[in-house]
Amino acid sequence: MITTGAKKMNASKKNNYDFPEEEKSGRDLNGHIPESGGRNDASISGKPAEEGGNILSGSNFEALCHFFIGKIPDGAFVMDSNGKILFSNNIFAEFTGISPQNLYDLNFRDIFGSEYYEVFPASSGEITGAAVKDKTAILTAYVSGNDKHVTVGISLFKIPGERDYLCVIVKDPVVLKEKEHAEVKSKKESEFLEHLRMAIDGGELGTWEWDVATGDAVFNDRWFEMLDYNPRDFKGSYDSWLNLIHPDDTDRVLGVLNAHLAGETPIYEAELRLRGRNGRYVWVLTKGRVIERDANNKPVRVVGTNLDITGRKIAEQKLNENMRLFRGVFDYSFDYLGVLSPDGILEQVNETALSLIGKSHEDVEGLSFPNTPWWTHSEAEQAKLREVIARASSGDTVRYETTHVSGEGILFDIDFSLKPVFDESGKVIFLIAEGRDITELKKTENELRESKENLQTILEHLPRGLVSIIDSEMRYILCAGEELNRMGLSEDFFNGKTVYECHGYESGQKIADSVRRAVSEGITITIEEEHDGQAFLVRITPLQDPDGEIRRVIMLSINVTQEKKAEKQLRAEKELFRSTFESLTDAAFVLGIDPVTIILANKAAMEIFGYLEDELIGKTTDFLHADDESFENFREYVYSHLTKDKKIPEFEFKMRRKSGEVFPTEHFMSPLFDESGIHTGWVSFVRDITEEKEAKKRELAAMDQIQHNIMQLATLNDSIRNPLAVIRAVTDMEDNLGNRDILNDQIESIDDIIRKLDMGWLESEKIWNYLRKYHGMNKPEGKSMGEKDE
Repeated sequence: MITTGAKKMNASKKNNYDFPEEEKSGRDLNGHIPESGGRNDASISGKPAEEGGNILSGSNFEALCHFFIGKIPDGAFVMDSNGKILFSNNIFAEFTGISPQNLYDLNFRDIFGSEYYEVFPASSGEITGAAVKDKTAILTAYVSGNDKHVTVGISLFKIPGERDYLCVIVKDPVVLKEKEHAEVKSKKESEFLEHLRMAIDGGELGTWEWDVATGDAVFNDRWFEMLDYNPRDFKGSYDSWLNLIHPDDTDRVLGVLNAHLAGETPIYEAELRLRGRNGRYVWVLTKGRVIERDANNKPVRVVGTNLDITGRKIAEQKLNENMRLFRGVFDYSFDYLGVLSPDGILEQVNETALSLIGKSHEDVEGLSFPNTPWWTHSEAEQAKLREVIARASSGDTVRYETTHVSGEGILFDIDFSLKPVFDESGKVIFLIAEGRDITELKKTENELRESKENLQTILEHLPRGLVSIIDSEMRYILCAGEELNRMGLSEDFFNGKTVYECHGYESGQKIADSVRRAVSEGITITIEEEHDGQAFLVRITPLQDPDGEIRRVIMLSINVTQEKKAEKQLRAEKELFRSTFESLTDAAFVLGIDPVTIILANKAAMEIFGYLEDELIGKTTDFLHADDESFENFREYVYSHLTKDKKIPEFEFKMRRKSGEVFPTEHFMSPLFDESGIHTGWVSFVRDITEEKEAKKRELAAMDQIQHNIMQLATLNDSIRNPLAVIRAVTDMEDNLGNRDILNDQIESIDDIIRKLDMGWLESEKIWNYLRKYHGMNKPEGKSMGEKDE
């Protein structure tokens, strides 16, 4: 607010701190009046000296003002009853921006305005203690050209033996608040550092100091010990610390740290995991605080501590696991469970119990247990429960049968108990309520009683088997079944006797061990046993009593002698098939269908094709064929005959070995069908006919050679016969010559040769008849033995 006085003051003041020289003001820069020179006494009182206005010795007034007013830490000045400023300290001068010399030319109205002067009733010129006692006002002053809210307090300033003056104290609330804040902050930092020092002295805390600007960090020995680092091997820096934080903790921890650096939180505090030298993470509780900021309020230095809380975290984790385990067991138990206070208030209840009545935790927890929906269907049951709660609260465990009604109005039979839990002093601290649904059990008991005779009848007529009940002492309680008659035994042979008495020690021990296991583990045990030359498959099943305990077993013994014989025969047949299958010299395959994969292959198949067993089994057969075209032709041939003739004749096809060699084969394939006539696969035999093909080639070559030899023989025959006729004619013409005997001998020799040639011809005819009959070859063109030239 700008007042008239303020305008006047503003007009008369000079530039801020443009103080006149000492000789012009009569005062020094501190507002002091020298002992000689300067302003006279009249100027202090505001009256001329000749008017007798000298009120106070300048030196005494100045000394007192300097001693009292000059040491006030706030802005202060002295004025008379008319508001004229007589003395000012430098703080007030700096606050107003007016030099002390110029302030002495002003009065209170000039600084704050005339309307504020009325707050202080001193216009009469007489100052009394009553008039200004405790007068303090909050004024809006025009200071240095700006409106400022300041606190102004005025009190009496007495000088003994002299007139009274007014001392005005001016405070800037903003500066005051900052000062108070700084004092509080300094106090907190002092307390923090003191607590930090005490904690460090305890030896459990690791300390750290972080220079935010440089990123450097300093850690004490305990900090390194927590993480098993050697200070010489670890670089002290913010980045090094950041790299140690567990990845799952990084974002959370940095969020907390940055909030504190921004001044949003008084301290930095977080729980995090730091990686130790051996790679193991250590849980630490870290606390820190910014203890130094720059002129822009940016953090400069941060200090803090680390406390190893790994043990606590492990304990918390185990506790949480135990609590989860407890809640899991508690909530998902088949029984109805609840926890009551000693006076019967339901504090906790499990989900099983809530599901029965269709309510939530909020609906029932906190209520008196008898007034909950499990009991409100019967006043008698409510009354009985109150008595039971009283007994349990005194230390008794109570169990009885009761009823509950479900949310759908169905009545259930319940086996209910209430058990007290004690503290170390023996005081009951809460009650455990447990209810078990025995509706089905009671129903089963009734049904068992009703069906006992029917069961006995069924047991007596059980074909090929025995049903026995054995108790925990390994004694037969019941034994019945048609097998008894077949074996020529009665029930008395077993009933009342132990398994050792009935079966001997070795077999009895085997049965007893199985019975004990079935009882202890609650499972069905299956064993095989022989009796009197007969094989039995024995199944031992635990029997649960109405109270849920297992004390007996039911043993079903089925005579499987016939099945054993059939099984033995089947194994023999399988072994025969296997040995036959493996002994074949031809490759043999059992193939599946859709797709056609190799299910079984014999050793010959592996040898012929060059593959190992695991390279064949489970694979389709296409890779065994010469090429894709050959494989497609093979499929068309097989399926065309299967569709048309329902069988596949032997055929030849080329196949490929693992080495890449293509070779000729002879195939025999037959489809496999199950009992219902469904096609389930193939059996395929593959014969390598490479040698046969080579023999065929050799045979044909031999036949060609025979044909050639016969042709030569025929030619030789003709060549010999024609010259003989000439010789005979010549001989006839020379009958009278002396050489006739010699010629006859030669002719006989030649005839012998001809006979042999004729025999050779006959043999060649037999060969050709064989070839013509069995191989379809025609006799080569030539002349027979009896043919003559024309």
